Amino acid sequence: MNIEKKSTSIGFGMTFRIAGLIFFAASIIWGVRTLYTVTTAQRAEGVVFAVKENAGTYNKGRKTSSTYHPVVRYSTSDGKEIEFTSRLGSGFTLRTNGELVTVLYDPARPEAAEIDSFLTLWLAPLIFGMFGILLSIVGYLDMRGGVRERARRKRLNEAGVRVVSQLQGVEAIPGTKWWRVVAETSDQVGNRRIFKSGAIDKDPSPMLAGRTTIDVVVDPADHNTYEMDLAFLQGAPDGSATANH
Repeated sequence: MNIEKKSTSIGFGMTFRIAGLIFFAASIIWGVRTLYTVTTAQRAEGVVFAVKENAGTYNKGRKTSSTYHPVVRYSTSDGKEIEFTSRLGSGFTLRTNGELVTVLYDPARPEAAEIDSFLTLWLAPLIFGMFGILLSIVGYLDMRGGVRERARRKRLNEAGVRVVSQLQGVEAIPGTKWWRVVAETSDQVGNRRIFKSGAIDKDPSPMLAGRTTIDVVVDPADHNTYEMDLAFLQGAPDGSATANH
């Protein structure tokens, strides 16, 4: 039986941060190469004379959208006529037949030319860079949450007060196939407190049969921070508990 816990490991966040760094490094390398191309390549005037359609592939019986790439013809400085297909394609035609464009090319490899435009040259490194930043932020937030969760559990283990609460039952979490245990206690002045466990992947009712109380470890400085001890559901002898708040 699995009980959902807030992650206390850095594995998930670290994975995202590493992936983010890889994407960001790729964007930097791509950007530097593009900048080198822009500053060193020769320029020529070209004309779009066709639009090449890359037919969509079939994925689970459904055909994905086609992409359209402009085909350009230009002449090098020594008069050699070259044709190439732009790497940048879209779901609609960005260029029309007869449209004049500026071409960047390397005299040593004139067939590896590209249209001189911001989207064509910089879209890919920008997308990689944005993905890198986004993944790094997600990883940082997850790792920060993990550090805070470990600190919270450490505080509960060291200073938490174990409260014997009355078992109220089990409730299904709306919109999911998960369950949670509900318990109740009252403080010294009679204020009623409800505790709810973390999400459980199977109905724990059979394992709660005959049980009337559940231990809950409460932070004395913040009664909204607690853990319900459900180690018996996991068969864990170390007294591990489910995280709640």
